[in-house]
Amino acid sequence: NIAWDALQYLIASCIYGGRLDNRFDQHLLAAFVTKLFCQESLNTSYPLIKDDFSSLLISMPQDTTKNKYIEWIKHLPSNEKTTWLGLPDNAEKVLLISQGSKFAIDLLKCDQGDESTLTIDFDVGEHKEEDASTGRPAWMIHVQHTTDIWLKSLPKILPSMKRTSENIKDPLFRCVEREVNFAANFLRLVRQDLADVQSVCDGSKKQTNDTRDLLNNLSKGITPLTWKKYRVPPRISAMQWMSDFVARLKQLEKLVTLTITEGVQSLRYVQMWLGGLFTPEAYLTATRQCAAQSLHVSLEELVMHVKMLDQPSQVDSNKENVFLVTGLKLQGALCRNNALFYSNSIMDDIPLLTIEWKISSQKTNDQQEVTLPVYGNGLRTELLCTINVKSGQTNTSEYNFYERGVAVLASLLE
Repeated sequence: NIAWDALQYLIASCIYGGRLDNRFDQHLLAAFVTKLFCQESLNTSYPLIKDDFSSLLISMPQDTTKNKYIEWIKHLPSNEKTTWLGLPDNAEKVLLISQGSKFAIDLLKCDQGDESTLTIDFDVGEHKEEDASTGRPAWMIHVQHTTDIWLKSLPKILPSMKRTSENIKDPLFRCVEREVNFAANFLRLVRQDLADVQSVCDGSKKQTNDTRDLLNNLSKGITPLTWKKYRVPPRISAMQWMSDFVARLKQLEKLVTLTITEGVQSLRYVQMWLGGLFTPEAYLTATRQCAAQSLHVSLEELVMHVKMLDQPSQVDSNKENVFLVTGLKLQGALCRNNALFYSNSIMDDIPLLTIEWKISSQKTNDQQEVTLPVYGNGLRTELLCTINVKSGQTNTSEYNFYERGVAVLASLLE
C-alpha cells in the first residue's frame, strides 16, 4: 500500500523546491502531480499523455529496470506538442505573438538610435533662428508632431467630483473621486511635459535634464519613467501608454458627468472598465462596502458571485448589489451561457460580467465551479481577484482548465 496523498504532498510542497508564490502555479503543479502519481498510474492502460487532437496515447511502461526506462524515453516521439502538458494546441502561437510584440518594441528603441544620442549635447535654445527644415534633425520634427497629436487627444482639464455630506458616505463615490483626483494631477504633469518638449523642439526653450530625458525616450518610443505613476507593463511603448491613458481619462470624464447629472447612485449601475482604473482593487473593495451597507452586514460575511453575460439585457434589474464590469478578456477558454468550455481561439471577449455580493450562508457550493484568476494585464503579474465560474465541459475537472492556462485579463497590455 502506497500513501499516495502523502507522496503527492511531498513532491508538490517539498521535493519540487517549496511553495510557489503564485497560487495558480501551485494549482498547476498539483494537477501534474495528482495525474502522474496516483494508484491508477500503475495500470497498464492508464494514459500518461492523451492527445485528443492526434489520438496519441502514451501509457506507463511495464519495464522494471532503469536502463529500460531510459530506452523507453529515447523512443518517445521527437515532436513533443504543447497538448502533452494539457495546453491548447495554439499555445505556441500565443508565445510567438508575445515574443513578436517584445521584438517590435525593442526594434523601435533601436530606430534612430544614432540620431537620438545627439540630444545629450544639442541645445535647441541656441538655434532659434535656424530654419525648421534644416536646423533640426528628422527625429525632433517627428517628436514635435507626435506630441502635438497627443496634446490634442488629451483633455485640457479633468472635471472634479462634487463632494457633499451625502456623497462622501458612498464608498463608490469615494473610490471614483480618488481616481479622478489622481488622474487630474497626473494629466497636468503629462501635458506640462509635452508642452516643454514642444517648446524645446521649436527652439523657444532651452533643454534641461528633464526635457533631455523626455526627448531621448520619446524619440525611441519609450515611455518615460515619470509617466509610470501607476502599474503598467515595464516594456509598454509610449504610443501604447498614451492610447491607454486617453481611454482611462474618457472613462473618468464619463463617470464625473454621470454623477453630476444623475446623482451618486448612478455609479452602482454603470458599466465599469476594470482595466481602465488606476487602482482596480479599490473598486472591488468599494462594491463590497456598498453591499455591506445595503445588507447591514460586515465585509467578512460577504462572498463574490459572478455571472458572465452575453448582452446587457440579461442583467436582472430587480436585484440589488449587482455591479457591472466590462472590457474583460477570457484567455484559453470561452464562456457561453455563464459556463466555461474549451476553445481553440487565443482570446474570447466577456461582453459583461456581473458582480454580486452575497452573504456567505446564502451562496450554494457548486462542485462544478472553476476558480479563475483575474489579472490586471497580459503579463499576469498583477492578480486583482479570483472568480468562480461554472464548468460546462463534460468529463473534466478544474485542473484541466489550470493546465490550459485559463485566466481573465482586465487589460491586454503586455
